[in-house]
Amino acid sequence: MDKEVLIVEHDKNVIWIKNFLSSKNIKCQEISYLKGALELVLEKPERWRAIVLDMKFPVELEGNPISGTGKIFLEKLKENKIEIPVLINFRQLFREEEFKDYPFVVKGQMVGHEFFDARRLREAFEGIKIEEQSSRED
Repeated sequence: MDKEVLIVEHDKNVIWIKNFLSSKNIKCQEISYLKGALELVLEKPERWRAIVLDMKFPVELEGNPISGTGKIFLEKLKENKIEIPVLINFRQLFREEEFKDYPFVVKGQMVGHEFFDARRLREAFEGIKIEEQSSRED
């Protein structure tokens, strides 16, 4: 089974991410709520090739976006020792010390809904493919 990419995002303006992944024949699933996203990942972590994560998204259905919910998601991954590559899609910069706390976060920043950073997304997925190939060879 091919691994999928989970897009955790409340903003529908990131359709370009889904289009990019589709053009590379990479399956993806989109979800916008913290609880549902956590359930998907914790239930079957081996299903996911990578996660594109907004750092601010609704906690509950019908909820307003809440700052810091992405951090909760990252903490749950860390607590459960799940090291799926995570690409941050957020306007504010992810600080260097945060990368140290979450080594599974891919260095760099995507700000797709404002700047359409397809180059950053492509680079990240090329890196993930290389890592997958080398881990299969081990």
